[in-house]
Amino acid sequence: MTALGLTKPGYHHIIEAPGGLCMKGGIYTHERCSICGETLEDDKSKALRCPNHPDQIAATFRVQFDRVKRRFKSYQEAQRFLTGLRYKIDENTFDYRDYSKGKPLGFATLATKWLAVKKETVKPKSYNNLHNYTMKAVDAWGDTNIKHIGFAEIEDFLLSHKKNLSSKTIANMRSGLHDFFQWLLYRDVITTIPRFPELKVKLAFRKIIGKETQQAILDEIERIAPFKVWLGIKWLCTYISIRPGELLKIRVQDIDTENRYIFIHHSKTGETKPVPILDEDVALFKQSKPGFPRAYYFL
Repeated sequence: MTALGLTKPGYHHIIEAPGGLCMKGGIYTHERCSICGETLEDDKSKALRCPNHPDQIAATFRVQFDRVKRRFKSYQEAQRFLTGLRYKIDENTFDYRDYSKGKPLGFATLATKWLAVKKETVKPKSYNNLHNYTMKAVDAWGDTNIKHIGFAEIEDFLLSHKKNLSSKTIANMRSGLHDFFQWLLYRDVITTIPRFPELKVKLAFRKIIGKETQQAILDEIERIAPFKVWLGIKWLCTYISIRPGELLKIRVQDIDTENRYIFIHHSKTGETKPVPILDEDVALFKQSKPGFPRAYYFL
């Protein structure tokens, strides 16, 4: 006697007598005997036959096994498929999702769900990068069963972009994919995360200018540009912890002239970042007639 139990979603285990093999499922047909109307039964050898008229055999077949249903045009194909399913049960690897028409374990299907989650949980720029990387993977793997994507497939995918993308971008792609597989593990879609290849990142050197050249540029900007444009560039040069995007989101009330701090409330980490400022910049800020407290200072 066999008992079927559920472990993780989609996975099943069998408890049976020592030495016993799974005999779950069967081959069926909608056809009946044209003579007596009896249901055609599996002879466990070559065909589905009428028990009363053995020469009456089925021409269409379907395998029904747990939640899996599949149609076949020959008995041999149906029998081979059913044997394979039973073998999966015997080795404790049967997962009905592998055979679902909707391909719930297809990479494209799962990647779409993951991106939907990320769209609600990360900043737009981060989401755009993840979407870009993920769509490249979808182009490569399509509806491939997620359990069939391992070290080799991931390495081949990353290396295929080596000619067109920087090592830093490829490393970011690797990080995004790892996060995706981690998410699948947390949701019990997979039981283990595949190994990921190690990558060497080669960062390019940025061209920099000297202090004298920088000051000359600032002097020219001060001459030809509006005051706040010059001041914003000056602050970016002076306070390197402030990012351009963060600068644009500074409100008048975020600049504490008494204690000489700029409070960045829209930092990359999401936490408030205090930036100490010089007396001369406090004076320049006051000189600019800042306006309403909640107004964006640089917009």
